[in-house]
Amino acid sequence: MGPQYDVTIITVRPGTQPRALVKLKETVADAPGLLACWYSAIGALNQILLLRASGDPAAVLAPRK
Repeated sequence: MGPQYDVTIITVRPGTQPRALVKLKETVADAPGLLACWYSAIGALNQILLLRASGDPAAVLAPRK
């Protein structure tokens, strides 16, 4: 079985996205399996998306518990 992927959508209050990105960089930038972190200034605003991969489905879900 191939890798399992997880997309986490974080909704932040208007105007707080820059601080949230700094905090995420401090806490998850070196997390194993982190593939991408992005946000948009057009479209879905006030959301940050994290994309992670793992070979173990339980490991992908563990941070959510």
